[in-house]
Amino acid sequence: MSKFLTEKELLGLLTGTQRERDRAFAEFFHNPYWITASKKFLETHYHADPHEATSAFNDALIAFDRQVRFRSIKNHDNARTYFFTILKRCLFRLRKGQEAKISLIGPAEELPELEVGKEVNVEELYIETENHLLLRRAISSLGQPCSKVLLMYHLGTKLKKIASLLEMASEDVAKTTLYRCRKKLLQYLRDHPGLH
Repeated sequence: MSKFLTEKELLGLLTGTQRERDRAFAEFFHNPYWITASKKFLETHYHADPHEATSAFNDALIAFDRQVRFRSIKNHDNARTYFFTILKRCLFRLRKGQEAKISLIGPAEELPELEVGKEVNVEELYIETENHLLLRRAISSLGQPCSKVLLMYHLGTKLKKIASLLEMASEDVAKTTLYRCRKKLLQYLRDHPGLH
């Protein structure tokens, strides 16, 4: 059995190799702290409804991943504060008319404590992480717009939001694109049986 990552371990992986960064991102999907704490934080401090909080969390994961890939996190010593700052920014972006540029999390905005010590099955986590990474590789091999549409949909983003973010003509266009991309992904997985 293994435990969820500590703050220091998480930051170390996020600033490491691609494999280490992938392991760190698995933590965001497998440790329930991140989604639960994010929703609680946004509901408590910004009166976000559950749908708003979920959408902001999904957007924050994408933005955080981009920041990590461009190594912006190297200038920070606290991954949790950095993530919650991005989360806050994403909520503000969702709410039209509010200022998107905001400051770092302040002392008045208490962050939920990071759960450390909760036991997890290493083998199950490894298999889930490997499956997740293989699926991400398969999706990215499809090119644009499929990789973006499938990733956003996988993270729970609504079709209307996908259409807006990717500047599609309508929600129906996003729905059709998602259908076509799923077919392409299925065909790709059939052509590459070693991936699943």
